[in-house]
Amino acid sequence: NQRQNSINNFFDMAGLSAQEVINQNYDNVATKDEKRVNGLYVQPLTGKLVLQTFYNYSNRQEQGDREVVDVANNEEVLNAFLTRNYENDISMNRIGTSLRYAHKGFNFSVGTAFQRFNLQGNFEGADNSGVSGLVDKVYQNWTPNITTFFQPLRNSYLNLSYSVSAQEPSIRNLQPVVDNSNPFYLREGNPELIPEINHNIGMYFRISKPLSGFRVFTNAGYSFNDNQIITEETIDSRLVRRIKPINFDGGSSGRFSLGVNVPIKTNKISVNMKFGTDVRNTNAIVNEVLNNTKTTSYTPSLSLRLTPGDKFALYLNSSFQNSSTNYNVNQTLNQKTKNFRYGAELNSELVLGVKINTTFNLNHFENDRLDLNQNIPIWNISIYKQFLKGNKAEIRVSLYDAFNQNVAINQFSSNYSIVRSNTVTLARYGMLSFTYNIQGIKSDINSRRR
Repeated sequence: NQRQNSINNFFDMAGLSAQEVINQNYDNVATKDEKRVNGLYVQPLTGKLVLQTFYNYSNRQEQGDREVVDVANNEEVLNAFLTRNYENDISMNRIGTSLRYAHKGFNFSVGTAFQRFNLQGNFEGADNSGVSGLVDKVYQNWTPNITTFFQPLRNSYLNLSYSVSAQEPSIRNLQPVVDNSNPFYLREGNPELIPEINHNIGMYFRISKPLSGFRVFTNAGYSFNDNQIITEETIDSRLVRRIKPINFDGGSSGRFSLGVNVPIKTNKISVNMKFGTDVRNTNAIVNEVLNNTKTTSYTPSLSLRLTPGDKFALYLNSSFQNSSTNYNVNQTLNQKTKNFRYGAELNSELVLGVKINTTFNLNHFENDRLDLNQNIPIWNISIYKQFLKGNKAEIRVSLYDAFNQNVAINQFSSNYSIVRSNTVTLARYGMLSFTYNIQGIKSDINSRRR
């Protein structure tokens, strides 16, 4: 259930030109039933060649009722135009085959699949609103894939892949009806949409020295789209936005990450370093002008592990995310966000078998456009003792968020919006717990608690 109450004033050079008042109650009821079936048949051809045939089926049935009433003078009147009831049936059939070659650690696979989407739906308004429609679409696509992996060096692994996937339009995007529940944001579906095709290229490599604990890994990927579903938007002189989904060739993303684990003293002290970057290009059309949004983020991190004995362990970590969003049309909306995180975890045995686990995390958020500069310190601590034969029982006293500062902050940007949200979550509380396990409770100081 939801209530919307708003007063919208429109102005021109002479002053107030119009006013729209919305006072409505919404009652939404929705159900969904989903079924999936998967099958795989493997047929060896020779000692090195294997033929695989697979079949995937999924079906999703949706039903919903959305009742909207206008409220005036404490009386409710059904809004027949905005009230909707709908039924959707979405099914997917996918059948394909692949040929795999494997010999002395070298593996190569090539295959393809035929995919068919069936989308059926109907909707209607209430009474004699005249709002009704049907969706009956069939989409067919071929989705090839190529994968190879092998060991170029001892204790190493390299994987290379290329795949194609298809995503059907949602029923909501296909319905040719205008949703004017928000007079400043009018949304209309597009029955001419076709599935968007995503091409993915990936690479993963790792190498390690098991005895010393030295490890290196790198991961990279690139994806681009055909017939991507984006938004076409028009904004009039009253700042009323009309949104419609369309297909557009374009949009891409790339990623790269590198990680190194360096043992300073075997099984005692180690350092882990990571670096990641992500670049995304998305498109939207605003008043017939193509708006390209480029988002670039960098995420380095550093952690230190100290485990000098079986009764003491200390973990220190830090990470930093720097993200910038740039618009090629309205550059005044460009923004930069920074997220810092510093953390520490201590596990130790005190006296008489009493043990302690404590964590401290300091999160810092910055956004130059939204004037955000905030620190959130979170401290948790637990003191516990295990007893009975075989450590089958444990009693624990815990305090969570000792500073009572826990707030979930989320900030992101898209082609046509900038969003920042602060969500109050479960904050400071204490807990007394007792645990009994007939097989005994394992307690490893050198294991991190999550």
